Amino acid sequence: AEKAAWKFAEENNIDLVTVIPSLMAGVSPTIDVPSSAFLAMSLITGNEFLINALKGMQMLSGSISISHVEDVCRAHIFVAEKESASGRYNCCAINTSVPELAKFLSKRNPQYNIPTEFGDFPSKAKLIVSFEKLIKEGFSYKYGIEEIYDQCVEYFKFKGILQN
Repeated sequence: AEKAAWKFAEENNIDLVTVIPSLMAGVSPTIDVPSSAFLAMSLITGNEFLINALKGMQMLSGSISISHVEDVCRAHIFVAEKESASGRYNCCAINTSVPELAKFLSKRNPQYNIPTEFGDFPSKAKLIVSFEKLIKEGFSYKYGIEEIYDQCVEYFKFKGILQN
């Protein structure tokens, strides 16, 4: 779809700017919990299928890249309003690995049985998604990993997915 948008923009002399979001987490304004939130929270919920999907994401892309949904929305508005913006912008607040994320979540949420041993699975991110272009334009992220996951835990409790 993005390729078609770039082709259309070029053929019609339209300036196009795109924001490529990473795995989005945080409180959603939708009634249903988005699948991306379930994926981001899989280490806490213990959903083995989604934990394996998270591992697959790391194996394919080299890291687990995460942003708060509000920061992704803010990034879209930011580049749309910024005259100097052009091309593609990666929106990624955090680059991590499954084992690093699990250790962080386990320390921050000891009440949940979060797996922290992953055998020979790569413990460090091999590649990181660069958010440098967006930052150089003047964008700043509002949410770090602590805020993203604290909100997600509270959101999942509110939705009845996690126990208090």
